[in-house]
Amino acid sequence: MSLLVGSRYVVIAQGRKSIFSRILGAAFFTAMIYCIGKMIYAYLNFPYINIMYLYGAAFFLVFGFFLTATSNFVFDFKRHRFREEMQISIFKFGWWEPLPNLEYISVFKQSEGVYVLKIYISKNDAYTVGVFKDAESGLIAGKAVAKKLEIDLWDASDPHNGKWL
Repeated sequence: MSLLVGSRYVVIAQGRKSIFSRILGAAFFTAMIYCIGKMIYAYLNFPYINIMYLYGAAFFLVFGFFLTATSNFVFDFKRHRFREEMQISIFKFGWWEPLPNLEYISVFKQSEGVYVLKIYISKNDAYTVGVFKDAESGLIAGKAVAKKLEIDLWDASDPHNGKWL
């Protein structure tokens, strides 16, 4: 996870996918293009379309997107809005929404070796910002995000001993 602060935006980036995931995603996109090409070839040479190529193209598109997409949070404090954007390579998708009042940030232990960083806009409504393998890195990222967003951090990395930082 990285935190980019510009003159106007605060971007909380989830980081890059693994190289294996990106290579497999690229192979899926290539297979999708192959299926589309075969579908067009069949349509131009024969009076029908093989529906299996259409299903294959849809399958490879969905799983290629799943393997290569990353998620970022972008906060625009001047216009009081935010968005969660999905990014594939240089293409970004996301819609601006009004910025709710941010209550606090929490780092908590979800399971053994899994610590989750969330931004809460109410007691029951939160956005997952990052997942970490240890409490130390989760707390470092949580402190950086809390400082930039100017809100409190709740340390629940020890489930029975939570505290405000």
